[in-house]
Amino acid sequence: MENHRLITTLAARLDLDDAVAWYESKREGLGIEFLLEFYDTATLVQTNPQMNRIVHGEFRRFLMDRFPYKAYYRINDRTSDWRMVVVAIFHTSTGDKKIISRLGEPYG
Repeated sequence: MENHRLITTLAARLDLDDAVAWYESKREGLGIEFLLEFYDTATLVQTNPQMNRIVHGEFRRFLMDRFPYKAYYRINDRTSDWRMVVVAIFHTSTGDKKIISRLGEPYG
């Protein structure tokens, strides 16, 4: 199967920016390491986005190995332009209320 095109929503890009800035404030270069791991993991998932189970509505989730973050995505394969759309990137300690407000449906 060919890769789905990776799309990050504005909200997900802002999540990334916040995490990168936080890690960068802890140690120079750590924010870039976080960003590289996010994209390395997302690229792996792109090859088979169905590899992760549905966790909420139509959303799936992948976890990063080194950093305690999870990314929520959906697969848009209703057209010939198959896309993996990342809508949220949260720290693993993020509560359900914030996840619900981003994903829009009951969570659990």
